[in-house]
Amino acid sequence: MRNPIQYECRCRAGCTFTGNTGFKQHIKSKTHKDFIKNYKKYYSEIDKANDTIKELRVENEFFNKKEY
Repeated sequence: MRNPIQYECRCRAGCTFTGNTGFKQHIKSKTHKDFIKNYKKYYSEIDKANDTIKELRVENEFFNKKEY
């Protein structure tokens, strides 16, 4: 493969893998396990905020189309 798709994990900066075998190795790492264990501590607020932003954008588009 010349340009394989690279997937990135948020557990560590610069942590990328390109396939299933790389992913399987990555999820066994101590850093990833600690990240999953403490996920709510680090990223739950950000994910909730992103969901709220998406919902508000949809509502905004709905109201803009309703005016016309």
